[in-house]
Amino acid sequence: MSLIEIKDPKLLRERWFDQPLNVIEHGGKIPDGNGAIIALMAVFPLYERYLDDSEKSTGTKWEILLAQDLKLPISPNTADAEQFWNVFRDGLGHTAMFFEQSETARKKKNNWILPKVSLDGKHPDLPVFKMSTTGERVICLNPWGFVRHIIAKYQADPEIFTRNVESPMLSLFLIPTGEVQP
Repeated sequence: MSLIEIKDPKLLRERWFDQPLNVIEHGGKIPDGNGAIIALMAVFPLYERYLDDSEKSTGTKWEILLAQDLKLPISPNTADAEQFWNVFRDGLGHTAMFFEQSETARKKKNNWILPKVSLDGKHPDLPVFKMSTTGERVICLNPWGFVRHIIAKYQADPEIFTRNVESPMLSLFLIPTGEVQP
């Protein structure tokens, strides 16, 4: 059997994430940038892996690393970063929608009211909290800018994929279809 094993994390990242995300963003088949939700759903596990790797290597709590990376306040607390994570990562990861209410928000000692979401290519690449005209907090984000922010971390350090022994990057085995039994 002819078997090609690919273990290079850079090549795997390009094949599994960079190329498909580039097609979604620039392929012209999804109108008005609507592929951004799928792209966000794809990069949040990468972001979580990056934060986990950073927490293990620095000993700094993920909430602080998240706030630092997103340039959100750390003092007096990391509530903005945690709310961003709850609305975006937890919402998209668990329900394929942004959370507007969640068990996490209800459990927090301040009983969070989660912000709404505004996605637009004119917003900054990193989340910015603003107020709507109706007085609600809103997280403003350029989704494609955020996607590129996460992918850039892996482009700068492809070994992020291979450092976590609990969830190693799987090798890709290319077996021609003619060599697979029907």
